[in-house]
Amino acid sequence: MQNIVILDDNQASSAFLKIILTRHWHRVTRAATIQEVTSHPPDSTPSLVLINQAFGNHSGWESFNHLKRIAPHIPAMVYWLDQLNAANADWVVKAVEAVIGETTRPSAMLMGAPVNINLSTARSR
Repeated sequence: MQNIVILDDNQASSAFLKIILTRHWHRVTRAATIQEVTSHPPDSTPSLVLINQAFGNHSGWESFNHLKRIAPHIPAMVYWLDQLNAANADWVVKAVEAVIGETTRPSAMLMGAPVNINLSTARSR
């Protein structure tokens, strides 16, 4: 079970995502501000933050960039849902699980992009 935070001011889309992701065994909360996302204690840092592309008075990309500046260690994804339906639900689940899969593998992060390290070939000197 992963801890996912939805940063969205649209209650309908955030409720839709929460239902869909909870059915896939994720713990989902909603945040109204980036400060709510970053105020979690270190042991409950989100596994992923979903940011609505049309969040607040600016774009989700601006929110994404702001989050990455103040908390680069928190994985985030910007999304846009044109319609709340089963096809979009399937897409969201696949995208979320792909991102979580990438961020939970042993890796080093370089400018927010995963760089995989093969731990079995590492030698101690």
